[in-house]
Amino acid sequence: MSSSFCKYFCVTLLRQSVKDHEGRKPGNDKDQQEWRESGIRVLVKAEMERDKSEAEKKDDQRYPNIGVNVTKLILELLTVLVAGAAAYFVYRQVVTLTNSERSWVLADVEDFTVKDMLLCEAAGSDAGLVFCRLKNYGIKPVWIIAVSCNLKIVASATELPEEPDYGDWKPFEGQLPLLPESAGRYVRRPLVISIAEFQSVLAKKRELYVYGFATYKDAFGLLRESRFCFNYVGNPPCFQPGGPKNYNRYC
Repeated sequence: MSSSFCKYFCVTLLRQSVKDHEGRKPGNDKDQQEWRESGIRVLVKAEMERDKSEAEKKDDQRYPNIGVNVTKLILELLTVLVAGAAAYFVYRQVVTLTNSERSWVLADVEDFTVKDMLLCEAAGSDAGLVFCRLKNYGIKPVWIIAVSCNLKIVASATELPEEPDYGDWKPFEGQLPLLPESAGRYVRRPLVISIAEFQSVLAKKRELYVYGFATYKDAFGLLRESRFCFNYVGNPPCFQPGGPKNYNRYC
């Protein structure tokens, strides 16, 4: 509704109200007093109608496109959500492809048997060697950055700290390439065990653990880590995966 129309409408209403009121003008003083008060009420009512029309006009001017703006905001929000969902889908596809094509560096331990112990004793040695091996299980090469292998004999697993203690270790100078296991390549690390300690393990008086880690870069240039832990158990005894949770992790 335009301003000129509102003004015309209010003025016309006021004139008509006054005109109708004039036509009802009484003769005596009392009636004339009532007539004047009635006229004032007519004028006040007309003024209120005019103020109401002006207020509605201001509201229309203040929010001329509120519906359009809300719709635009909703569309923009939906666009952002769709773009975010598409980006997340692409990210998951890339992660899936990377994990399916990547190589994993895993460890195992060459079993130290009673026969090995007897051979050491026959040779006059009071210690033997346990070998920890790291292999690349995959179709692409990796580049080894650092390796740590450790041997610990304890009364029980509860003596192992919650976080593994890898002792003093240093990264390789440069990076050591490791081809897939199918090529017959692996990293081998010797660990010394005394014959007396090994006999206590065979007698089930103590427990033997071999644990460590390897950090490396895969074919995509991503930094990876493998933590491993083996316990010498079973009948006949052999090295099997075990140990606390934080000793075994692959990422």
